[in-house]
Amino acid sequence: MQTQSISKAPRKMRIEAIQGKRTFKEIDRLDNIARDAWAALYTAIQTGTHDYIYWNDAPVISQSGIKSHLCRVLTRSVKQDNALQLTCIQIKDGEPIPISDLQITEPEQFIKETPNTAEVYIF
Repeated sequence: MQTQSISKAPRKMRIEAIQGKRTFKEIDRLDNIARDAWAALYTAIQTGTHDYIYWNDAPVISQSGIKSHLCRVLTRSVKQDNALQLTCIQIKDGEPIPISDLQITEPEQFIKETPNTAEVYIF
């Protein structure tokens, strides 16, 4: 197992750019680094270099006090030829609950589904 941290430009930088306190050049540079990292992971799964990757979204606590988070897993699809599958699983009180899966055929389609910041586990 390997891990990789991927981060797009922080929200604070984006706000400062909108306010005219900085340019969008640095934001674009950081976003492109993240995009390239996600695209490389997509290709690694597609070509079989790695079997799967996953990352966890930030945990939340419900009003009833139950802690949960979403786990996203990217694997080669068993449902569609030449596609990858992005599965979303809710981990609620330690129990996995499958939520959805998306069949993806293009890296850009996958990149649209990625978070601003993630610690990615690579297998």
